[in-house]
Amino acid sequence: MPLPEPAADPIEEWTPPAAPIAVVTARPRAVLARLAESGISASSDPGALAAATVDLEHPVVRARAAAVVAADAETWQSAWGALSAARREGAIVLADVTEAEVRLLLGHRTAPPPRRLGAFEEVWIAEAGEPLRRARWSALGAATASEN
Repeated sequence: MPLPEPAADPIEEWTPPAAPIAVVTARPRAVLARLAESGISASSDPGALAAATVDLEHPVVRARAAAVVAADAETWQSAWGALSAARREGAIVLADVTEAEVRLLLGHRTAPPPRRLGAFEEVWIAEAGEPLRRARWSALGAATASEN
């Protein structure tokens, strides 16, 4: 009698919020190209996620458009302000990075949820007030596969 097929691994499709999104990737150029192909405007400059300015004499926060920035872990390490703004106000998407980089950038002591090897659209998502989770962002598709 044959063994039953293993159950499909359910993984949710992630819908980006209308808020700052920091994408951490080992291949930013490929990810930027794939996002552009998917109709998502993105930058490689973490300064695009700089925190909103507040005028202390007239305490009104100036609104800014949501931004998507893709850069490697080293770039994000030197742009802590922008990464913190994304974590606080939007999301950090960790694509094709190591568990060590996840721990370093997010300060997590525990291992992130497992991802399937070679599933380039599978990412780790860190959103404000939520635990780190695994999701699928189809906009990335096989962006990183083309540069392997």
